[in-house]
Amino acid sequence: MKRAGIAAVAASLFFFSFIWGSSALAANLDERNIAAVDGEHITERDVIFTISVSAGDDGDGLRTGMALLQMDERARIDLIDRLTDELVLSIEAKSRGLDKDPAAASMLRWQEIQSLAGLYLADASKGWDTSEGAARKYFDDHPEEFVQAEAVKMKYIEIDTGSDAIALASGAVSGDGLLAIAERGKLPLDSPGLTESEWIERGFSSGKFDDAFFSNDAIGIIPPIESDNKIYLIEITSRRPPRQLSWNEAAPEAAERLRRHLLKQEITRSRDKHAISIDIAALNGLGGIETTRE
Repeated sequence: MKRAGIAAVAASLFFFSFIWGSSALAANLDERNIAAVDGEHITERDVIFTISVSAGDDGDGLRTGMALLQMDERARIDLIDRLTDELVLSIEAKSRGLDKDPAAASMLRWQEIQSLAGLYLADASKGWDTSEGAARKYFDDHPEEFVQAEAVKMKYIEIDTGSDAIALASGAVSGDGLLAIAERGKLPLDSPGLTESEWIERGFSSGKFDDAFFSNDAIGIIPPIESDNKIYLIEITSRRPPRQLSWNEAAPEAAERLRRHLLKQEITRSRDKHAISIDIAALNGLGGIETTRE
């Protein structure tokens, strides 16, 4: 699974873990009916759940309890009025068959799938060892993941392509400084590009710029780069070599990477228990729009 997929699932895990935990208060309640619409009930658990979501409960039920303490009768009536309004409208939607509409059915189905996936991960994560000791072991076992990337600071001039650009670019080859080139070309000396940048790490810029920044260890003006009908004259002002991070520097990142690692393991274990098939031809023809094959 690619990192973006893991990050998306991790976000779901975070959301549902606090919902799961904050629902502990509701789980211990009697199933009392607070309101009803045509015999369809809104239970005490339903109301507590919606309060926990609004309160942003972090899993221990404290915020939900505090929210309840602060809600007088008027606030509680307003809340149940809103919930009954939503239930009434959902019943009206069903009466019109809107829940059978293909787009609506897909939305409802995937809401259920995502909710159940999040609840499963929240439950499974209770057995994960995410202690500081476990994070430190992950850090020690994966040193390649905790390296500060090499980086540069730079200044640049952006010039429209053409004969003037060629003449100015020749100045870079002849060894003139960036400021002298800008003055000769009557370019604004207050251009943002002439202010030294923050550190730009390897892999952050697009291909040809990244290659130019890190193709050697030189300080000074590098060969001009042409992109999108412009020529860029770039002066590398500082370089920072790659460096192995210490535990103190990497501890928060190590804890996060450990959680992602455990999440990926859990997903892999779950996938291995099921028969999964993918129709690549259908996938490449989604919506009647063909994509290129690998």
